[in-house]
Amino acid sequence: MERLGGEIRLVRESAGLSQKMLGDALGCTQGKINKLEDGSNRVKLPELEKIIEVCGVGEEHAENLRKQAYEIEELPNSMAQPSVPAWFQKFAVLEPAASAVFSWHTERLPGLLQTEHYMHKQFSAAGVAGGELARHWRARRSRKEIFDLDQPPKYHFVLGESCLYRTPDGFSPFVVWDEAQYLAELADRYPGVVTVQVLPFTARLPFAPTDFTIMSFAAGQKRDYIYIEHPAGGTEIKAEADIQLFHLARQRLIDAALDPDESREFLNTVVAYARELSETDAAADYRRQTAPLMIHTLGVGRRKGPST
Repeated sequence: MERLGGEIRLVRESAGLSQKMLGDALGCTQGKINKLEDGSNRVKLPELEKIIEVCGVGEEHAENLRKQAYEIEELPNSMAQPSVPAWFQKFAVLEPAASAVFSWHTERLPGLLQTEHYMHKQFSAAGVAGGELARHWRARRSRKEIFDLDQPPKYHFVLGESCLYRTPDGFSPFVVWDEAQYLAELADRYPGVVTVQVLPFTARLPFAPTDFTIMSFAAGQKRDYIYIEHPAGGTEIKAEADIQLFHLARQRLIDAALDPDESREFLNTVVAYARELSETDAAADYRRQTAPLMIHTLGVGRRKGPST
């Protein structure tokens, strides 16, 4: 913390600000700024973002400060693990500081919404096995701890209907059942924190845009952060005109999708459909083959039906 505190002092002085002036901008005392700079107090992520903004820190230097904060901030375990790729670190640092997160997905469910069976198929299909598989699984599971923070972001997911049926490494009725049941129950598990809408194939929409995420922050903290993930990593949308286009796309998706109650009913229909299909020999074989492996490698207990 001393190193980060020292760098905060340097950027403050470079901006020509006294500790009191910076404290006024952050809404805190000069004494608190002094403790941040000497390493006595941990700088919180929203505070760091405000310091970066007030002191006019360049993007490259700001990224360095965020990485240091990333290592010491009390985040969910997965965000402090080396398995988080470099291109995802800014997203991981900003996410807990956001007031709201909107996320749209067409074909693949995001990590926060994946059940253990979905994760297992995805990582196994990518050739991940043994201890490496267990490490990825634990990191993905622990990232969900963000839902349990004292003041978590308000999540709003809009999922294309294809997300519900396209399972990793080929269609699996059992995994569809597992995921649909989890999604149908998610809002009840985290009331006021998670909203799920489904965009059905019948939705009246000119086209479905590529997947994207919009993070919003408390007034005056930071402008919205818009992020697109792709095979080469991730890209932040920075141009103001482009940001407005993504906001428009978000509203169109919300308006075209089933409302949350209708979405829950739709998901329950998918559960019933997939449950019936999962009684086939192929689905039973999948359960028999994967259950022992998941118990041994991931430490997942036996269950009577799909769950997380």
